[in-house]
Amino acid sequence: MKRTKRVIILAMSMLTILLITACGGKTQKAVYILDSNGAKITTTLEYDKKDIVKVSSTEAKVNFEESGQGKEFWKAQEAMQREAYESMKGVEYKGEITDTELTYSTVINLKKLDKEKKDTIFGSVMDKDGNVELEKMGAELEAAGLKKK
Repeated sequence: MKRTKRVIILAMSMLTILLITACGGKTQKAVYILDSNGAKITTTLEYDKKDIVKVSSTEAKVNFEESGQGKEFWKAQEAMQREAYESMKGVEYKGEITDTELTYSTVINLKKLDKEKKDTIFGSVMDKDGNVELEKMGAELEAAGLKKK
């Protein structure tokens, strides 16, 4: 009798672990790349099994000379991005300007982003429930010139 109870408890524990790992919130990634006119941009979208984007990450490096724009132009662009993102909850932004290039990274956690900012940034790619759809977001990135890796 004790042995049977142990086997049942062990089996139930294993089943619970299996269900938790199988139904867990595993995310997949879609990567989009642009390498043009001195700009190297990589955007990674982390999404769930329902193709809802959870995190959008962008890393970019822009060479001033190859871009055809000077340092002052890119310095102003970086300042605008920094101002736009630095106070947003759910956004991590880092930017650096050297004599020859701008490097920046942006990580947007859509779960932490407030609704108003989410609507402003992602409104055109959201469904009726306010979720950012992978297919729409990917199409918008491709329309901007990025290619899916």
